[in-house]
Formats: sequence, C-alpha cells, structure tokens
Amino acid sequence: MKQIYFALILLLTMGVVSCRKSENDVDIKTFDQQQIEAYIKTNNLTNMKRDLTDGDTTGIYYEILAQGYGAGNELNYETPVSLVYSFKSLDGSFTSTDTIYNHSYSYLGLLTNNGGSAMPKGLITALHNLAKFKGTRAKFLIPSRLAYGRSGSGTGPNRLPGNQSLECYVNVINNQAAYDDQSITKYMAANNLTGYTKTASGLYYKVVQPGTGTVFPSPSGSVTAQYTGSLLNGTNFDTASNDQETTNVGVSFTLNNLAAIGFGEGMQKGTAGSRLSLFLPSKLGYGVSVQRDESQNVRIPANSVLHFEIILLTVTN
Repeated sequence: MKQIYFALILLLTMGVVSCRKSENDVDIKTFDQQQIEAYIKTNNLTNMKRDLTDGDTTGIYYEILAQGYGAGNELNYETPVSLVYSFKSLDGSFTSTDTIYNHSYSYLGLLTNNGGSAMPKGLITALHNLAKFKGTRAKFLIPSRLAYGRSGSGTGPNRLPGNQSLECYVNVINNQAAYDDQSITKYMAANNLTGYTKTASGLYYKVVQPGTGTVFPSPSGSVTAQYTGSLLNGTNFDTASNDQETTNVGVSFTLNNLAAIGFGEGMQKGTAGSRLSLFLPSKLGYGVSVQRDESQNVRIPANSVLHFEIILLTVTN
C-alpha cells in the first residue's frame, strides 16, 4: 500500500513540475520554437529570420530595420549603450511599449530596464551578436528561456507570465543629440506647435506671453517662477504652483545652481510676467542620470527630453 501511495505522489509531483518549464528542461527549446513560429505565421512577419551561419542555437529571430556601422561603434559587452526599447509578450498579456519612458543607459553587459531589473539576457546577446553597432534599429523575438524564464517578471495586471517569449523593438542610439532633436521636432509637428526658437545649445524656447518687466535674468540671477515639467508622453514629473490665479506664489531659483541647465537658459529669455515654453534635449536636462521619487520609482528616465511651461514672477540680478 505504501508503495502505491508513494508512486501516486511521485506522479503528481512530476505533473506539477511539467506545467512550468525551466530553462534546463530539454523540451523548452521546442516549446519556444513552436511559440515563436506560430507568432511569426499569425502576424505575417515574413522578414524575421535566424542567424544560422554559425549554427545558431539561441532560437532568436530578428529583423534589422536600420544597420549601424563604423569603427568605434561596435557593441561590446563593456560598451556604454543608450537604448530605446519596447517589449510585449507573444500572447499579448504583457506590454511595455512607451518608448518615451523606456530609455536605458549603461554598459551593454549590465543593461537594466526602468524597473531596475536586468534586461533579458537574450536581448543583450542579440544586441551583441546581431545588432553589432550603435545606430542599429531592430526587432527581435526572444525565446522565453532567454527572456524571464518560467518565473516571468513584474507584478499586477501587466505582469509577464512565465514561459512567455518576447517581441522586442530596440533603437541603439548613436548620436544622442540628433535623436533628441528629432524627438522634439516630431513632437512639435504632431501637436501643431510653432514659433519656437532653437539656441546654439539645442534648447527650444517660445515666449508665449511677453512680460511686463524690463530686466532679463542674468546667468547667475535669481527668479521666482511657477512651472510644470513633463516628458514627451505627457507625464508630469514636477509641478510648482502652476496656477495662473495665484500669481504671487512661486518657487525661487538661482539660475547657475540648477541641475537642468537648459531650465536656467530658458528662463533668461523672459522678464517678470513672461510665460515661456521650453524643450530641453537630454544633455541640458539630467543627461544619463535617472531621477527617482522618494519610493525609488523612476521619475525621469536616462536621456530624457524635458518639456517645461513656465510663468516668470520676479527677476533679481
């Protein structure tokens, strides 16, 4: 009787384990391959292919949308990389497709997403072996065993389930200044924004309403201002008394002490009473630094373009 009971327990255990495939399961490669091939067929992704020249065993499919090149732009694991990306699971249950928010900057071998988790190892392999150069844009289909495996990733309703392969879009930025400028001009065109002036530093500004004052802030001057700061996806990351009715309430700054130096440069374009609109390329914002809130959630990703709407209240030089 004991032997029968033990056999039943063993069979039940094997059944439970088999429901969650691990990267060491000999069948996981077949499972991933079938999942990816079905996805390619269903979505008519005829340009997806595998690199079989060296007998590829990763199972990664890819399409190069634009190929980077050039000496010094090679993607080695110790190369600092600025990456814009989006992910979605092949079953559609998980998406992370906001390419304004999804910016990452680090050495290729140490890349993390904006949640602080390591990028899928299959994506890092694909960037190294298939993208090869900065300036490359590509799509990759990453097998689950090289993504987040049987455990999946994240929490809540948008959690990535286990054993889910990923479709990844990546843009490996070669010229950050050019990319930021293109992002700003595309945003302006999409939102019918006109009348902006571009400075030598790359800042875009517009005097929406001229001020009543006669003194412009100096580079080391002080101002009191109301403002709202946002990303290009509309997410506000900072607001300071941006209420037109409370014109005597604001925040004071000394311009040469500002971390976002484009913020100070932009405020020099107006006098007291001015309303200003600014677009800061990332080098004039926080650059490659990630800004977090008190709960350590990402507030401003690395290499983010910033948009400010400002009311200048006072100017003191």
